[in-house]
Amino acid sequence: YQLLTDRFADGEPRNNEAFAGGFDVRDMTFRHGGDFKGLTEKLPYIKGLGCEAIWISPIFQNGDNMYHQYAQHDFTLLDRRLGTLEELRNLTNTAHSLGMYVLVDVVMNHMDNEFYFEGHQSNSTPFRFHGDGANQEYKLVPRRAEEDMFETPAGRQPYMDFWYNNTWDASASY
Repeated sequence: YQLLTDRFADGEPRNNEAFAGGFDVRDMTFRHGGDFKGLTEKLPYIKGLGCEAIWISPIFQNGDNMYHQYAQHDFTLLDRRLGTLEELRNLTNTAHSLGMYVLVDVVMNHMDNEFYFEGHQSNSTPFRFHGDGANQEYKLVPRRAEEDMFETPAGRQPYMDFWYNNTWDASASY
């Protein structure tokens, strides 16, 4: 049974506004408050449908109003709007006690739009091979203001635990 956690069941309304804005059940483009606690409460219903597993949307820290959870900022932190680590463990333990599996969707290439390629902030970037004559690799530029970035060992970065640089290795093979 595949589901978007935010759209399924709101078991803890106090976590709906964990970040500023983005919660409004009257607007289908906003977050609706579904969370681990609400999903845990509905597991007997899902099991009653004959399902032996649930496949939930990504669980990591996400963009402000990304109800689908496919705009991760940090693959090491739970999104607090979905609940706590204890609530996720309770969801998993409850599912297992019902003989069900829990699959968590993890899509590493779905991150929030924190960067653009130099010269292409609001349009698409034309394809070109790396090192195509005078045209070299596009330079990656963060969208965040310097003061809104995190201090990391690699300097100020948009992501706390994922660092980038614009180094191009001409000998790399693909």
